[in-house]
Amino acid sequence: MDLEPTRRLIAAIIAAREARNYFTGAADKECSLRRLFVEMPTCLASYSRNKDAQHKAEKAWQHLNNFYRTRAPRSTAGMFIRCIAENVKATWPDYRPPPLLSEQPEQCACKISSLVPCILGCLKKSCGRQDYSLVTKFLHFTYPETYPIFDARVARAIEEWAYFTFRQLAERHNWKNYQALGDPTNYEHLVRFYATLWLACRQEEKMKLRSSAEEMSGIVGASVSVLDLIDKHLWRCAGNPVLLRLLD
Repeated sequence: MDLEPTRRLIAAIIAAREARNYFTGAADKECSLRRLFVEMPTCLASYSRNKDAQHKAEKAWQHLNNFYRTRAPRSTAGMFIRCIAENVKATWPDYRPPPLLSEQPEQCACKISSLVPCILGCLKKSCGRQDYSLVTKFLHFTYPETYPIFDARVARAIEEWAYFTFRQLAERHNWKNYQALGDPTNYEHLVRFYATLWLACRQEEKMKLRSSAEEMSGIVGASVSVLDLIDKHLWRCAGNPVLLRLLD
């Protein structure tokens, strides 16, 4: 495994140029979206029996659907959220999953990632990439420290990182793991990418990432996590190795 591409990527994320440009341009929209999800863990916990919780959750879902233009029919909101609430309860009975970017992120990566395929299976229909993406986005804004977003642009960026990181022939199977992130059963590899990146950070780099996330929170006027910071850098750069700073 070549660590240099990861080192350069971490430095670019800390600099936060791409994330800063994004959040500066979308501050008002991001603020209104994020504030809708502040109470979402509580709403999910009481969703089956509380009309107010149902209304708040479905309003947030529709706002998210419109914001990202995922075009899910409005009539499916209740089904989506019910499946999410039931599976979150089954996985995290207290509705409070641990943060992914912890001291030992790989230990919780498997359990964190297992939730998404369970939710999509619960929907009882043929789920495409947009459903997959919408579910991960709902989970991310509900638990911004735990669930990364699946997005096609982000997936291309991660695949590009893997290409430069696993250059040796004996390591190519690792690169292939990151070539099918559009399949919900491979969500674990998306989660493990974030865990790998965090483990590669030195302590001072982790502090700088948190500081950059706090700066973005100030720009937006709502909480922005380190996962958000990484996500927006990847999304802005997509599969461009120059913007990703994967090249010397």
